[in-house]
Amino acid sequence: MKHLLLHAKFWLLLSIVMSLNGYAQHFGQISRLGIDDGLPSTTIYSLVQDNEDFIWLGAGTSGLLRYDGYQFEAFAVLNERELAAGYQADVGTILQDSQGNLWISTWGFGLSRLNSHDGKLQRFTTEQGLAGNQVQFLIEDQQQRLWVGTTQGISIITTDDQIKKQPLKDILSLTTEPRIWSVAQTLDGVIWMGSSEGLIRFDEANSSIKVLPLHDDAPPLSRLNEVRALWPEGNNIWVGSRQGVYFYESEVSEFQLVDTVAADGQQHIINRFFPLTDNRLLVASYAGVQQLNRVERRYQLFDEQDSLLSDSNIRNFLLDRSGVLWIATDESSLFRSRFAGSHFLQLSDLVQFNERELSFSVSVIHRLNQMLWLGSADKLYQADTNRKELNILSLPGGINAMSTSSKGELYLATDSGLMKLVGKELRQVDLPFELLGLANRNVWELLIDKQDVFYLGLWGQGVIRWDPESNEVQHWLADLGQLQSGDTVQALALDDYQQLWVGSRYSGLFKISLATGDIEHFSTRTNTSSTTLVLPSEQINCLTTYATTLVICTEQGLLLYQQDIQQTHLLGLQSGLPDLRILGVHIAEQKLFVSTIKGLSVGALHEPQFVTFNQRDGMVATELNTKAIDIYKNQLYLGSVQGLISIDLAELESNTRQPTAVLTRLDIDHQRRQLKPFAAPWQPVRVAPTERSIRFEFSALDYQDPAVNRFQYQLEGFDPEVSPQNYQLKQKDELGRNIHGVR
Repeated sequence: MKHLLLHAKFWLLLSIVMSLNGYAQHFGQISRLGIDDGLPSTTIYSLVQDNEDFIWLGAGTSGLLRYDGYQFEAFAVLNERELAAGYQADVGTILQDSQGNLWISTWGFGLSRLNSHDGKLQRFTTEQGLAGNQVQFLIEDQQQRLWVGTTQGISIITTDDQIKKQPLKDILSLTTEPRIWSVAQTLDGVIWMGSSEGLIRFDEANSSIKVLPLHDDAPPLSRLNEVRALWPEGNNIWVGSRQGVYFYESEVSEFQLVDTVAADGQQHIINRFFPLTDNRLLVASYAGVQQLNRVERRYQLFDEQDSLLSDSNIRNFLLDRSGVLWIATDESSLFRSRFAGSHFLQLSDLVQFNERELSFSVSVIHRLNQMLWLGSADKLYQADTNRKELNILSLPGGINAMSTSSKGELYLATDSGLMKLVGKELRQVDLPFELLGLANRNVWELLIDKQDVFYLGLWGQGVIRWDPESNEVQHWLADLGQLQSGDTVQALALDDYQQLWVGSRYSGLFKISLATGDIEHFSTRTNTSSTTLVLPSEQINCLTTYATTLVICTEQGLLLYQQDIQQTHLLGLQSGLPDLRILGVHIAEQKLFVSTIKGLSVGALHEPQFVTFNQRDGMVATELNTKAIDIYKNQLYLGSVQGLISIDLAELESNTRQPTAVLTRLDIDHQRRQLKPFAAPWQPVRVAPTERSIRFEFSALDYQDPAVNRFQYQLEGFDPEVSPQNYQLKQKDELGRNIHGVR
């Protein structure tokens, strides 16, 4: 039986991940955080982001958790006496009030509060006047009072901590105090309560309380009238019940049931609502996530799906300040998505074709007019983006490069030679090799200039210059492969000084003067008085030029060489690039677009500080291919190991929000010191002479992609020979901004 349970859990998780695929194309990749990520519970009831940007979770029997993007920290919600007695609180709703205090509801132990000014814990139970110790819901009203919904009615906590019970049983002629599932306040100040008896309307200004049942003919003790979720809209209210969603219009005192769009025709049990800025309302239900069109008051599909995570019991949502949507579930852990949306397209978005034929490693890209040309290991793909048609031609070898002449003729550099597309056929172009008497026709790089002169980079045999009009040929670096086995031409670029730049696999960079034929060699060991161009790596993956600057892709970063003033600038990890191995680069709109195996990085041309996009942002894959990058009329194309990636440059947006970097942990000799619930200033930290190690941990509290956040820190003035001393801890985030000092 144990084995059956494990298999059931595996298939449940698999079905959850599969159900996200269509949604992820448009909203960024949705990922799951679970036990392996340090989350101690698979059940999360609520989430809230505090004023300092920490995310707090009500994690059921695992209690109150704080997340900083890297780890989950547990905080006690019971006092020392209760903990000593062995009690363990089951945490549900969390709320941060207008004063910054954190309120935590428990199931059986009342209400707890972490005070913002000192972080101390304060408790509220039936002993202090609370209606019940099983707390279901919390809300702060327009008067900054706290309404506490429990299984035994409702309580109000004033700003001076006075607790007032609001009796409902007698007023509404009920046998017991109703269970309060949710509370909301409309613009007119009316308090609405979702209860076991129906929707309760409390107009405090007019001393009016009445219950509005969903079904007048429901039998006693029936759950047909149970209202579990509320969301105010003006003076009206959205109502979530056990039989789906209703919209209650106050002016006509009428419930309108929203018709289901579920494939099985069933209404769902509703847990929560969450509004979005585009007039949609996310719905958390026992059958996954749905969305409502608030204007038309109807359900709206996710592409062709009525629900996401349809096998999960969704409990709550949080859209944090960095644009990440968090989805809390009961027993399916925690999900997250970059909800700002993904504008990245795939080949299947551009053409209509057999889906299986569209997933291949794109090694070469070339765009001209409405035609998009893609190269793979043994095929040429012609995508007509206007007609959405795709044609495929097979080749005897791999495609290494593509270019077009001024007449729009397409040429291919392949393992088996230079080819030209004529109609729908590929024809071999042998003339430049025959003129030189070369048997080797393995072309690795191709460049056609404005005068339709060809430059062919050969495997092991340098570069050919061929002018088809005069049939003149020149051959440089013919013995390249003899100097080092396997060496080849990998990149070519022409500059405004009539110079051809040649990037090699093992021998660095060559500059050929087209006027004189003179060749100058640059490497990691360049030592001449005439140049400052010293390479960080002998392997050159790509080359491009703009104005007087040569851009060089190496295995150790992106090198910018300004020829007019002979200055170099090496861009690497310190500039925000995620990897030093640069595979491709393109320049447009005063920006550098750089590809690596870890995604697409974008930075300003003159002061680059890169932002990286990857699979989490909606790209079909993170790993990009060498030189597979092109820009045509503001549309960026990338070749990845799993297919084509395309995006309009105007839609390529980064998270511009400045992170709030904080010191989250301090260990001395592996012992935790001063764990605080809020980002309060740290008191002086004293380290005894007998203590040998000190460890700091930081977080930017930005959840887009915490793995790429970087920090620098130092103990200013530290001198190991002088003791004791006072030192100031200084820390900077990845943008180089001074965050704070701790003494």
